[in-house]
Amino acid sequence: MGQVEIKEKLIKNVKDEKIPNAICFIDQGGRGGLQLASEIGSYIVQNQNNPIIESTYIHPDLHYIYPTKIPADKKLFEKDMTSFYINEWRAFLSSSIYGSFNDWFSFTSSDNKAGSIRVGQVTTIIRSLNLKPFQSDKKVCIIWGLDYLTKEGANKLLKTIEEPPKKTFFLLIAEDEKKIISTIASRCQMIGLPPV
Repeated sequence: MGQVEIKEKLIKNVKDEKIPNAICFIDQGGRGGLQLASEIGSYIVQNQNNPIIESTYIHPDLHYIYPTKIPADKKLFEKDMTSFYINEWRAFLSSSIYGSFNDWFSFTSSDNKAGSIRVGQVTTIIRSLNLKPFQSDKKVCIIWGLDYLTKEGANKLLKTIEEPPKKTFFLLIAEDEKKIISTIASRCQMIGLPPV
């Protein structure tokens, strides 16, 4: 739908095996960063066999991290912070892929708590990325809300971006480039998304 020129260039880079292991899309709201990352990620893990189509973006080698709020059932949440909201996340991808972070926070909860990406979420995803791919020969991690990373989470993620597992790619999305820690920004190809 949106960002066709950028998507075509990135797909060409994937085909030519010239895609960097970390790309950060700067999406200042409603510019399709999440959809673009999901389409490119799907294309990478599908080994370029299938054309990109509208989908739910569910694949065992396509991993997502997104900001979360601490819910009332804190004990269950702390066991696996990302999968606690997995059903809401899939519904959000299907219905509101151009939605903002505020839309996402409203989608999951009506309280005014702040959302963030915590070190526990990063630790869990790193464990998954260190496993052998399930259906593909590649893995993709999409981090939506890079500017919502806690300092501890950012430091843990930095080590993995510096030395990623073999054939692992990171597609990161942030609203504000200034809120990304400089050490992570320096290891990513930064792409500012124009309005759709």
